[in-house]
Amino acid sequence: MGNERRREMGLSELKLLGWAVPPRFNDQTKNLEWALRVGSDNGESINYSTRLLGRHGVMEVDLVCTPEEMDTLLPQYQSIISGYQYLTGNSYAEYREGDKVAKYGLTALVAGGAAVAAGKMGLFAKLAGVFGKLGKAAIVIVIGIGVAIKGLIGKLFGKKEQI
Repeated sequence: MGNERRREMGLSELKLLGWAVPPRFNDQTKNLEWALRVGSDNGESINYSTRLLGRHGVMEVDLVCTPEEMDTLLPQYQSIISGYQYLTGNSYAEYREGDKVAKYGLTALVAGGAAVAAGKMGLFAKLAGVFGKLGKAAIVIVIGIGVAIKGLIGKLFGKKEQI
């Protein structure tokens, strides 16, 4: 729910406070995970997101809790998720040559989730204002960010040398 809708309902606005857990690919579970810290007049909360990757799609699972509850609830949350399994032949680990590959990568899954949160909190309007003031410098910044992300993706998902 966006901040405009929250105001209509008499609720305080949400503000994006930063990462509680930066995005990461869990090699053991083959899941993509991250957590955002959000705050309002009522306090702070953690939105812990997990993407369970499959050969033909992705399942989205989220835990919303207070920062104080995270240490207690996260193991329970992860235990519940570990019980989820795709049908045989459909898991991410069972990728087969010739499988249709999405036009976007794992970074887009994180960016999509973060973008939704940012959009709901009015972050894009603020960024547009900042980029408007920066003018041509904004293009250089965006290109720099793109190069940094490309390098990070290459390190995380690039081919490893065979010995």
